[in-house]
Amino acid sequence: MLTKQPCHLCGTNIEFDADQISDEGITVSCPQCHGAVTLHRPPPVATPPIIEARKRHRFWLVGLVGVGVTAFVVLTILLISALNRESDYAIVPERYYYQKPIIEPLDRFAFDLGVKELNKLFYKHGEFIFVNVFREPSVHPTFRLSAIDRYVQGKRVVYTFSPDKLSEADVMNGWEYKGDVHFFITGSKRQYDPNSDEGWSEWTMFPGDTDVQNSLYGTTLSFKIHKKKGGEWEIMQRDSFNRELVRPLSRDKVEELLKLPSRN
Repeated sequence: MLTKQPCHLCGTNIEFDADQISDEGITVSCPQCHGAVTLHRPPPVATPPIIEARKRHRFWLVGLVGVGVTAFVVLTILLISALNRESDYAIVPERYYYQKPIIEPLDRFAFDLGVKELNKLFYKHGEFIFVNVFREPSVHPTFRLSAIDRYVQGKRVVYTFSPDKLSEADVMNGWEYKGDVHFFITGSKRQYDPNSDEGWSEWTMFPGDTDVQNSLYGTTLSFKIHKKKGGEWEIMQRDSFNRELVRPLSRDKVEELLKLPSRN
């Protein structure tokens, strides 16, 4: 680094390379008066306080940006995990072809409650799903319903979900949320009626084209999901058009069903 130092005798500036000077300095002859002059390295230039403050500000700014990016990544991971938490279940229902994605947080929470109940009542064994559909006998002034106790075996479960639009009366009555979720077996399935004792039926394809057909001829599990302000979430199984309900199956019962003969 080139620098200058004045001669102490005549004041002439003597230019020299400071990097070539040792800590003790070096004695040279002044080019003007020829007197002996000891040249020294110039002291280091102190960084102005304002520059140091700016450096510290940049350091903290970079740190805060780093923390913010990290927090954003963590929150994103947690959100994705929350939105996909139903993937931890044994049975993960698929969207029916006209069902739109569930986006609203309350809708997703209500739907998750339905999926939990689905996994309590539908039993997954390997690639198959088993369901026990039953109906108590009843007498109606117009028609009579006989008892039903049948088992259904299938592979896929789909769902439809519809949140209710709360009316003014609902709000006045304290309701915060109302919705419905329906799960039903689609694709190939077969049935077993223990009263006939003929084993499993042949495999057939399902579903129908409408929700009415699904209720009449399908294996449907429906829930009403409610919540009042300040209250707990409530989920209630709804019977189908034919007043059929679903009840849970044990592992032992499923193992027994797997040993039954098939008519195909």
